[in-house]
Amino acid sequence: MEALRHGQCDAILPAWGFLDGLAGFLHQGGVLPLFDAFPDHRQRRSIAPFFFCHIMVYRPLFDLPRLADIGTTLFRSPYIMNLLGFNARQIEEGFYAGQGQKPFDVESLEEFFASATAEDFLDYQLLWLEAMRRAWPGGCG
Repeated sequence: MEALRHGQCDAILPAWGFLDGLAGFLHQGGVLPLFDAFPDHRQRRSIAPFFFCHIMVYRPLFDLPRLADIGTTLFRSPYIMNLLGFNARQIEEGFYAGQGQKPFDVESLEEFFASATAEDFLDYQLLWLEAMRRAWPGGCG
């Protein structure tokens, strides 16, 4: 607050945005932990499955015109970022400090999902549907 008063920063971002709300909703329903349950057929598992599954859920949202005003800040709540497993240093520097390997590049995403079978996706969807049915029984038939 003192820095804001002295003009050393422009503003304080709200601690809760649209995607924070979506992640909080998924967490409240017990669905968020399922991101780590996607089958992982890779030989080398240096990046956890939930990182890739988060991308597959949140990335398509930015293709929707009505959500275009989300901007460049995806998650603002430290609580939600912790739930999602984000670590600012890993995102900025990569998982291997000094080597510059970023965790969320196209090659790593492709590698993770390349060996997944149709059954993997179907089983995972059924897992999500069951968790959603338990969390929100009135909304899922």
